[in-house]
Amino acid sequence: MTMDEAKTSARRMIRPDISVGNILTVLAMIVTIAAGWSTMRATQAEHDRRIEETRADLLLFKSETSAEITRLRDQRLELMTAVSSMQSDVRHLVAEVGRMRLAIEKARE
Repeated sequence: MTMDEAKTSARRMIRPDISVGNILTVLAMIVTIAAGWSTMRATQAEHDRRIEETRADLLLFKSETSAEITRLRDQRLELMTAVSSMQSDVRHLVAEVGRMRLAIEKARE
């Protein structure tokens, strides 16, 4: 290949209407897109990490809440049993006081 042929071949590869400014602009766009893509991937990874942390916190909260609800239900059952027992005792006491009053009134007569 002669020198003229090499120049002609090189001229065919580079279009004459493309300037250095066009090439620099395209390169800058490629670099900007790559940097933006990298930033976006890092941000997405951070969001994914935070989502997983939130899920873990939510599961922990659910289990704690479930245990607390079970404990409160048990307390409620104990209180209902105690109140029922107290009601029975009060009824018994009222009946006994009534009998005592009748016995006192009969003794006074």
